[in-house]
Amino acid sequence: MSDFGKGKPIEIANGNFEEADLSKDSLTKVRFSTLTNFKDANLTSVNFSKSNQSDRISDCSFENADLTGPRFVGKALADVTMEGAVLDGTDFRQADLRNAHDLTLEQLKTAKVDRQTQLPNNVIAEIKATRDKMPEWTAEFA
Repeated sequence: MSDFGKGKPIEIANGNFEEADLSKDSLTKVRFSTLTNFKDANLTSVNFSKSNQSDRISDCSFENADLTGPRFVGKALADVTMEGAVLDGTDFRQADLRNAHDLTLEQLKTAKVDRQTQLPNNVIAEIKATRDKMPEWTAEFA
């Protein structure tokens, strides 16, 4: 575990963390402003909840990233790509995922969500289409 982002606040624009291992890092003082690439990165247990000085993470690619256990509590993920991302235990409570791209219900089945989590339309449609086989948390969307 590194001290990346624990000192003075830093802003990263056009950052490339492809295949990086940031597991268990705390990114509490890091602001990802535009086009940050986390493709194939190991982001196991990273805390994004207090990153970004605002409550929004935008223009990032988490394609095929290992997002096992990170915290995105209360964050709005806008124009982020989630295709193939592993979301086991990822904490999306109170998060706004409406503008997350390539996010599927299958991915979210092992993530943590609550009634305040806002889901993308494609995931809500999946829930409605298969409501009898869904986890309990999906009931309010059916």
